[in-house]
Amino acid sequence: MAGRCGGSVEVEPWLSWDEDGELVDPGPDWLPMQQHQDQEAEPAAWREAFDGVRPGSTAHELIACARDNHNSKHRLVHLAAKYDDELEWFRQGEASAAHWIGRKLQISVRTASEWSYVGHMLKFLPALDRAFESGELSYSQTRVIARHADESNVDDLIEIARNRPADRLNAALAKYLHDTEDEDERDHRHHEDRGFTLGTEPGGMTEGRLYLPALEGHILSAVLDHIIRTTKPRAGDKPRSLDQQRADALMTLVQSKVELLVEMVLHIRGDGNTFDDGTPLSNNAIASQLPDSFIRTLIHDTNRNPIDASNRRRHPTQRQQRVVHERDHGECTRCGSTMLLHYHHNPEYEITRHTITGELELLCGPCHRAHHRSKEQRS
Repeated sequence: MAGRCGGSVEVEPWLSWDEDGELVDPGPDWLPMQQHQDQEAEPAAWREAFDGVRPGSTAHELIACARDNHNSKHRLVHLAAKYDDELEWFRQGEASAAHWIGRKLQISVRTASEWSYVGHMLKFLPALDRAFESGELSYSQTRVIARHADESNVDDLIEIARNRPADRLNAALAKYLHDTEDEDERDHRHHEDRGFTLGTEPGGMTEGRLYLPALEGHILSAVLDHIIRTTKPRAGDKPRSLDQQRADALMTLVQSKVELLVEMVLHIRGDGNTFDDGTPLSNNAIASQLPDSFIRTLIHDTNRNPIDASNRRRHPTQRQQRVVHERDHGECTRCGSTMLLHYHHNPEYEITRHTITGELELLCGPCHRAHHRSKEQRS
């Protein structure tokens, strides 16, 4: 077939030229025969990723590169585990296979150790291996599941991971394990998994990774937040990001010897205990804090609506304010303003002589004053 230059050249059969010798645009639905065949052979997960992406585009190339990287990663972790089993690293005087891999590939021992661990787990969990190999699960999802899976729960964990990105997977797995694991076993696992590592990053800063049981981690977070709220910035200080404020609060905590009283919100329900962010909490962990804690309860009715158990006061408590503020989305119920919010009794306190969340509403200052002016005019 003759090309534009007039010479005889071999071209792909799906290309065509118009009468002026210009290449005809194949359009968005163009897909070469070979690529049709290749995509039909792709696992379903990758066919879905390629769906609607124009071949030859940067997006198509990116997905293809990700697919090739995924396939290579699957083989890589299996080879890392195989090399670990062969003990060649031992004959070469290395402390472990991960140390040899790290030195040869110039990666961290931690990363190499993870490859080997995931590879070993895939040998014992063929269902997880198939889900990873097919592209149904990413490497990030697979390595998270590998830490907690066994033959009895691997199918459940794979199902949880489907269509859930890795950064949202941890909380979902924590909830599943909380519901299926004995409390004493979980407390023992948390105790054994605790750790703190420090290293130096390229800019010369020290970076760390901290592993704590949920209760201890939330206590630390509550203490740091308390220090942030109660520390006034010095004159001339530049504005600080939240991360910078927490770093400063951590150093204040380390260098001080003061005792702090902080508030933590725990949700204790029939279907399980959680923190405000949904992190599950065991009964054992709650019981361990009772002797040294001041408890303020927030009681719910049968519809899980919070009610007040001690309502013989005019001004709402901090707890009541928190409930009403969340329920009314932090805005005036009449005009939608978020400024100068007041907690208004409806009906009036003079009528009911009590303060409960169901009879409180958020009103901004102008709406609140307008309400009382209207009331005075009517009377």
